[in-house]
Amino acid sequence: MNIQVKRQGIDTVELPLNESTFTKKVMGEHNLAFSIVSVTKLDLRIGDTLTYKGELLTINQEPSLKRNHLYQYDVIFEGHRHTLSRFILKDEGAFTFTYTGKPNDFMFMFLDCVNGVDPGWTAGEVEDLEDVTIDFDKNDCLSALSMIAQAFDAEWDIKGKVISLKKTVGVAKDFPVSYGMGNGLYSLTRQSINDKVIVTRAYAVGGDKNLPEGVIGNLKLNDYIEKNVDLYGIREGIFEDEEIYPHRTGTATAVSQSNAELFTLTDTSLDFDLNGQLISGESGKIVFKSGSLNGNEFDISSYNHATKTIRYKANKDSNGNFFPFGVTVAEIGDKYTLVGIRMPQSDIDSAYAELTAGRLKYLNDNSAPRVVYDLELDLLELKRRETLPDAGDIIPVSDSELGIGENIRVTSVSYPGHYPDVLESGMTFTAEVGNEVTYTLIQKIQNDVKEQKEVVTQYSKTSWENDRRNVQALNEFIGKVLDPDGNLAEPIQQAIVGMFGTPSMYYDLDGISMAVNNGGDPNAFAMTGGRLIHRVFKIDGLGYIWNLSPFSVTGLDPLKSYYLAAKCSKTSLTGEWVLTENQIPTEGDVAYWYFNFGILSSVLEGVRSFRSTKGFTVISGGQIETDVITAYMINVQRLFAQQIIATDLFVTGSSRLAGFTVDGQGIRNENGEGFIVSKTGRSGGENSVTIGSKLINGDPGSGIGESYTSMVINNTTNLTNQINIGIDIVTSPSTIASDAIRATYGDIRLMNGAIIMGNQRGFTGEKNGVNYVGGICVD
Repeated sequence: MNIQVKRQGIDTVELPLNESTFTKKVMGEHNLAFSIVSVTKLDLRIGDTLTYKGELLTINQEPSLKRNHLYQYDVIFEGHRHTLSRFILKDEGAFTFTYTGKPNDFMFMFLDCVNGVDPGWTAGEVEDLEDVTIDFDKNDCLSALSMIAQAFDAEWDIKGKVISLKKTVGVAKDFPVSYGMGNGLYSLTRQSINDKVIVTRAYAVGGDKNLPEGVIGNLKLNDYIEKNVDLYGIREGIFEDEEIYPHRTGTATAVSQSNAELFTLTDTSLDFDLNGQLISGESGKIVFKSGSLNGNEFDISSYNHATKTIRYKANKDSNGNFFPFGVTVAEIGDKYTLVGIRMPQSDIDSAYAELTAGRLKYLNDNSAPRVVYDLELDLLELKRRETLPDAGDIIPVSDSELGIGENIRVTSVSYPGHYPDVLESGMTFTAEVGNEVTYTLIQKIQNDVKEQKEVVTQYSKTSWENDRRNVQALNEFIGKVLDPDGNLAEPIQQAIVGMFGTPSMYYDLDGISMAVNNGGDPNAFAMTGGRLIHRVFKIDGLGYIWNLSPFSVTGLDPLKSYYLAAKCSKTSLTGEWVLTENQIPTEGDVAYWYFNFGILSSVLEGVRSFRSTKGFTVISGGQIETDVITAYMINVQRLFAQQIIATDLFVTGSSRLAGFTVDGQGIRNENGEGFIVSKTGRSGGENSVTIGSKLINGDPGSGIGESYTSMVINNTTNLTNQINIGIDIVTSPSTIASDAIRATYGDIRLMNGAIIMGNQRGFTGEKNGVNYVGGICVD
């Protein structure tokens, strides 16, 4: 049984369907793959098409060919969904943009872009869901479609050129299967999804904005819920969503501009008075969630509850320019929220309800091992029942011995291309079932293992003129660059974007350390065991996190350098390190991937060094995205920067920051003032810890202990566990009010602006000429 291949509508060759396999996955592959042996050369090219089961499939990659006395071809025809990966998503010509709306809004924008380069795409079933905001950055259209589905917690499906977007694709089918003759199931294989953890006790933490009275830090639920503790013990986890906090999303019913610095927004549905609701220590802000100002926030200057009008101030940069400006202003219909405002109880209740619902879903999704099942279905039984499960369908699967008995999603199907028209011995129909669906971002190689949110900061430049001078000097430098050795055709390379690295090298290592010159021996090398987390490669149904075993070697040749790679199985999430003289290609073994890590040098001046080649670097405009930058000195000022933003900043040695000396003893200015951390003996009170700018603390009995703007924790003979915080504290266990000090341990005493804590509770009366009320004295 053959199928006709066409090129621009004209018949070319016919291919045997019995040499093909059809595969379809939810939001993933859709192809017909051929493995053909021919005595003659076949005319197959990129762009050739065929029609299979009513859908047009296209060759998007050059067919593989091996020639001996025969021609062996591997060629894949892919569905229309794969065509989308050839186009970049654009909105009004922009490759990088933020978009807010409902599914229909996104679909309109998406189709407008795609039909501009490949006409004929239309929308199918699109569910009405709440607004979301997505940041797009040079994404191909197939990856962008998955981003849209993931943002709405939905799924997409494509049939022909019709795109549907809804909570769940596929339908429930009355096709129960179980193991045994006549039950539709030949075999069942269970596979664990190793990158998922089990959680049986769940907590919940929300955002840190608009917190109710008395709540500090983040919105959170003070209790926990449990599930399956009897089966798996206590395994704690936290549901986190910083977007859950008391808020309301309003819509502008009127907007105006008073002058260059002041704007107004009216919302007739605003149901509470903002006046008097400002949270102490914060400034009230209006944050736009759609329109030209989407993502921008502005300080609120006043609010008129009678007209329900918010007056807000424009942002001003160091050059005196205001924003909003010109046509980039708020419009009627724009959505917004408020932060820094104490919200009504109804919004607080809604936030807690949303956090409670999120925690419950999180627990339900994680309270049992995540598994998928590979089913080998009985083709004869499928034909007898006149049904064919499709990716996305839900079917009943049961096995009493394995404890399975539930309706499970079919996430992928694979079967011979000529089925069901032809039924032959040895045919197999395999289906992967499980309630896990992966949002596959095919071209998004920069997608991290843990989701990260990019924070865009508007920098205030201290000197625009200085930056202009630097650029002019840079242009002069470029004009003077030469190659003094005469070996380079082009001593300067100029491009829009530079990208370094290959997809196989995009991975992270967890818990792995390297020992070059192990034990002081330059010919010994070792790697600890741990995990390799790949950003591109994965084993379908298993995951993308390989467990690597420890590795060590001795007796290396001092004159040779070596390649280091992680040898990872293609069928199980296990691997090992290999050190070889010859580099092994990623696909150098049919059973393993070789993920190159780097190069171990030969012995140079008695030692070896290692240089990593894993990871990637993207240079685009004024941005560099990479893993590690190593330098003897980084001159931030010459990089035109006025800010350094870091999650973890490690300062070693004796360093200086903005005029302060930083070392293991603390942070001090040139006068020795600042935060000093020390642990001393009796000269500062035994086992005392001092944090402050200046400390003079005499030996117990000497009569002097003095602290300026400091905290002193003493564990001395007479001042046991005393904490002094204040401007000026004078304590003398032997001569000055020693009885009073001993009598007030545990209490709070205000003395010259200082606080002394002791250990006597609730004393009221006079002692040593000092009046106490409830253990508190004022002196």
